[in-house]
Amino acid sequence: MADGLCDFEKRYGGVIGYLLGRTAVFDNIDHASDTARAFGYRVRIVTLDGQLVNVGGSFTGGSVKQDSGILTRTAEIAAIREEIAGLGIDLHRYENELSEHQTALDGVRRELETVRDRAALMTALMQAEQTQLEVAKSRRDTEEERLTLLQNSLDNLGREHEAYDAEHERILSEIAALQAEHEADQEKVREAIAARNGADDALADRTAAYNDLLLSRTAQEKDIEALTERMALNVGTVEALEEQIRRSEELIAALTEKLAESRRRVGENKTSSESLDADIAEKEAERKRLIEQNLAYEKQQGKIREDLRDKTHKREVIFRQFTKLEGQREQVTTEHERLAAKIWEDYELTYTAAAELNYPPVTAETRPAYGARQSELKNKIRALGSVNVGAIEEYAAVKERYDFNTAQYNDLTQAKESLSGIIDRLEREMRTKFVDAFQEINRHFKVTFREMFGGGSAELALTDPENVLTSGIEINVAPPGKIIKNLIALSGGEQAFVAIALIFAILIVNPTPFCIFDEIESALDEVNVLRLSEYMRRYSEKTQFIAITHRRGTMEGSDRIYGITMPDRGVSRVLSMNINEVEKKMGGNVS
Repeated sequence: MADGLCDFEKRYGGVIGYLLGRTAVFDNIDHASDTARAFGYRVRIVTLDGQLVNVGGSFTGGSVKQDSGILTRTAEIAAIREEIAGLGIDLHRYENELSEHQTALDGVRRELETVRDRAALMTALMQAEQTQLEVAKSRRDTEEERLTLLQNSLDNLGREHEAYDAEHERILSEIAALQAEHEADQEKVREAIAARNGADDALADRTAAYNDLLLSRTAQEKDIEALTERMALNVGTVEALEEQIRRSEELIAALTEKLAESRRRVGENKTSSESLDADIAEKEAERKRLIEQNLAYEKQQGKIREDLRDKTHKREVIFRQFTKLEGQREQVTTEHERLAAKIWEDYELTYTAAAELNYPPVTAETRPAYGARQSELKNKIRALGSVNVGAIEEYAAVKERYDFNTAQYNDLTQAKESLSGIIDRLEREMRTKFVDAFQEINRHFKVTFREMFGGGSAELALTDPENVLTSGIEINVAPPGKIIKNLIALSGGEQAFVAIALIFAILIVNPTPFCIFDEIESALDEVNVLRLSEYMRRYSEKTQFIAITHRRGTMEGSDRIYGITMPDRGVSRVLSMNINEVEKKMGGNVS
C-alpha cells in the first residue's frame, strides 16, 4: 500500500492513512489490472511507470515526464530532507514555547477558577442573607396583621358576651312562664285521663317530651355556663351555644303546639268513644256471621280440590299418550319421506307415480328374491356407466373448435415459412454487408493507427468467422517498439489513442454530418493532443467535429470556441470566439 512506502512521523499517521491508505502500488500494469479486476475496480491502483487505475475502472497516466529522472528525484529528496530537518528544529522551538505558554495559561486558569469560586460563594451568601431578610419582613407583617385581627375579635367577643347574657336572662324567664303554664295544663290532662283511658298514652308521650325538655334545658344551662367561661378563648364555642339556644326555642315552640293538639284530640276522642262502642258491637255480630260463611266455603273448597286433582291426573295420562303417539307419527313421516327420496334417487319416480305402476306388494317371503333382483339390475346399470345427455352438443362444439384451430395452424405454418425465408435473406444480406464493412474498417484502421502512433501495426479480427453476426471482435495492436498481447497491457493514453484510431476508421467508411467528442483526449499527453487536433482538422471537410475539452491543444486547432461562465448565481452566459476571424484581424496565429 502507498502509505507503507512513505516515511513520516507517527503523529501524521492519520493524515497519511487517509490520503494513501486505499492506494496500492504495483510493479507493472498486468499485475495492477488483474488485481483491479479481482476487486471489482473498487481500489485505487498506481504502477511504477505512472499508470493510474481509478475506482470504477478508468485508466489514466502513462506519459513519463522528462524531469522525473532518478537524479532529479535524488536531489529533490535531499532538498526535502534538509527542509524537513529545518522544520523539525523550528517545530521543537515552537513546541517549547507552546509548553511555556501552556504552563502560564494553566496558572492563569487556576487563579481564574479560584476567583470564580470565591465570587460564587459570596453571591450565594448574599442571596441567603437577602432571603432571610425577606422572610423576617414577611413574618413581621403577618404578626402585625394577626395582632390587629385578634384585637378586633376580642372587642367583638366582649360585645357579643353582653348580648348573650341579656338573651340568657330572657330565655330563663320564658322557661319559668312556660313551666307554670305547663303545670296548669297538666292538671287539665289528669282530668282528661280519668274520662278516657286512650288519652293516657298521648299524655305520657307529652310528659316524656316535657321531661326531655327539662333535661335539655338543664344541659343547656350547664353548656351556657361552660361556654361563658370559654367564650374569651374560642369564638366557635359561642356560635355552637347560639345554635343550641335556637334549637331550644324551636323545641319549646313545637312542644307548645303538640300540647294544644293533645287538648284538641282529647275532646275529639271523648266524642267518638260512644260511637265506637256501638260500631264494635255491630262489627262483632258481622264477624260471627262471616266466620260461619268461611267454614262453609272451606268445605266446598276442599271438595273442589279433590275434583281438580282427579282431573289433573287424567290430563297428565292423556298428555303422555298424546306425546307417545306424536313421536310415532313423526317416525312414520320421516320413514315415508326417506323412502320417497330413495325412490326418486334410484328410479326418478315420485311416490304417487310408483303406486300407479301396480306392482305386487313385497312380503316377507318375496323380499329376498326381490332384493337379489334389485342388486342384479343395479350392477348392470352401473356397468353401463354414466349417461351424457349433452354429448351431441359437446361434439358439435369440439368439432367447431377443431376446425378453427386447424385453420389457424395452417395459417401460422405458412406465415412461419414466409418469415423464415425473409429472415434467411436478411441474414445473408446482413452477413455480406457486415463482412464488407468490417474488412473496409479493418483496412482503414491499419492506416489510421500507423498515422496516429507513427508506425506499428493494428488489426481487427472475428472470434468466430463462421458466425459473423454473433461473433465477437478482437483488436490486435502493436505500437512502435512494443509487443502487446492484450490491450490491458497498454497505458491509459495508448488505449485512448487506439479507440480514437478505430473511431476515425469507422468515420472514413461511414462518414456522419457531425461528431461529438466529450473529453476523449483527457488521458493523452500534450504531443498526442496536438496530433489528434491535426487529425480532426484533416477530416473536418466531410464531418463537423464538436469537442468538449479542457486541453489547450484541442482549443488551438478549433475554428470556433464557446465558453460557458456563470457571472451571477444561477445565470449562465455563453462566450464565443471565431479563431479564423481573429487570426485574420491580428494577421497571425492566435496561439
